[in-house]
Amino acid sequence: MNTSADNTPLAKSIAFNDDSFSVALKDGRTLSIPYTWYPRLIAATVSQRNRYELSGEGEGIHWPELDEDVSVAGLIAGRHDQTNFARRYWEEHPQHRPNILTEV
Repeated sequence: MNTSADNTPLAKSIAFNDDSFSVALKDGRTLSIPYTWYPRLIAATVSQRNRYELSGEGEGIHWPELDEDVSVAGLIAGRHDQTNFARRYWEEHPQHRPNILTEV
């Protein structure tokens, strides 16, 4: 019997490049997310980005040093950082503002 829990998207691993990170899901999909969606990751060092933890069975990603938490379901839904920190960052650095925030 399938339950909704069986269909929960779960992260398997994370890979980083210069301007985005990729989340490999246990179901075979891969998501690519620009750092601009999560401002704490923009200024993070490579070492800080690589020190992440998968939350639960892979439902989320946590960067303890950066105080950043991202849910896999949120990534799939296209939700970017919703915090006041992110809003202030984008106001001060409009060049990093994600396109999704300017589209109507």
